[in-house]
Amino acid sequence: MSAPHQVLGVAADADAAAIKRAFRKLAMALHPDRNPDADAGERFKAARAAYDAMMAALLDDEADAEFSEDPAPTDPPSAKAASPRGEDIHLDLELTLEEAAFGCHKTLTLDAAIPCASCDGSGESGPSRSRMCTLCHGSGRLSKNSRLINCPHCAGRGFITSRACPDCGGSGHHPASRHLQVRVPAGVIGGSTLRLLGQGQQHPQGGQPGDLFLTIALTPHPQFQPLGRDLLCIVPVSIFRWLAGGGIDIPLLAGNTHRLHLEPARTLSPEPIRLKGYGLPGQGRQPAGDLLLSWNICLPEKLSKQQIKLLNSLEGL
Repeated sequence: MSAPHQVLGVAADADAAAIKRAFRKLAMALHPDRNPDADAGERFKAARAAYDAMMAALLDDEADAEFSEDPAPTDPPSAKAASPRGEDIHLDLELTLEEAAFGCHKTLTLDAAIPCASCDGSGESGPSRSRMCTLCHGSGRLSKNSRLINCPHCAGRGFITSRACPDCGGSGHHPASRHLQVRVPAGVIGGSTLRLLGQGQQHPQGGQPGDLFLTIALTPHPQFQPLGRDLLCIVPVSIFRWLAGGGIDIPLLAGNTHRLHLEPARTLSPEPIRLKGYGLPGQGRQPAGDLLLSWNICLPEKLSKQQIKLLNSLEGL
């Protein structure tokens, strides 16, 4: 199967202008309305798919995320209308506890739109007349759930063409997917928000793009339960070690351990121990969290005869 740039006859790193020129040249020769050959339709579809793929690849990007422990802001409609910009995108981003603590890279697949090469994004085919969209009354925007969205009837343009481009249905664009590699900073917490400026929807009339907001969701961890920036760890300890005291290794999120010395116990209802700074890393002005140790005192499943004899001897002391 030929690569998209081979189908169009351009270099693999061709820019948007070269991709459009190559597609238009093929479209003139292969469009079913111009070429009666039996295979012209399929070849035209392959050329358009190659065009879509190469144009979508140009949208792929990398971005650093800005961290906020506050929910994503919701601008009032009047503020958005005063400064034309694309819609914001709100998504959940699932992270492991380790990814949240130490930072990571995540590749997101986002919906996008690329201009239709057949009509150069106008949505019109040949001579045509335009009329105001009756759904949005020419504004190109509709209010939905206290947000302004692009009018679905006119694709945000505010008008409807009376002779729509047959290749894009008059929308002026084709749906596509773009890939965004996000650099997640260390120290994010569940429920917090990452903001990526300019990574939202494009504005249909060329205004500023919206922003992308990612709400962090943490997957369950087998050892640690996040409590904000603190981590709760339930540590099993044998009743013999608990009574006698001594050293015990405490697991840490980084994969290593912390050696803790236990004093001989005076109770079987222990209070949690707090290890300062061993929780999730700090972020900005936020200090690192703590590690809270809750104890699970374990009884032996079965005692040997020697152990029973030793316990009986202790009972007599």
